[in-house]
Amino acid sequence: MNKINYQKQLDKVIENLGETKPTLLLHSCCAPCSSYVMEYLSQYFDITLTTTIQISTPKKSMKKESTNNSVWSVK
Repeated sequence: MNKINYQKQLDKVIENLGETKPTLLLHSCCAPCSSYVMEYLSQYFDITLTTTIQISTPKKSMKKESTNNSVWSVK
């Protein structure tokens, strides 16, 4: 079975960007689990974060996730 190496595919995309820095819409469930991805991709893309807060998520958790993403996106 051939496994797809997504990092190599991303490297090819980045290589083809040249001097441009395109926008990228990125879904983030919370900042802790996606902070590395955001940090890495922000070198090559102007990132806009989007999030989906599920109904089953307690309000306290929703507020924390929203705050974490907001803090990261200000950087």
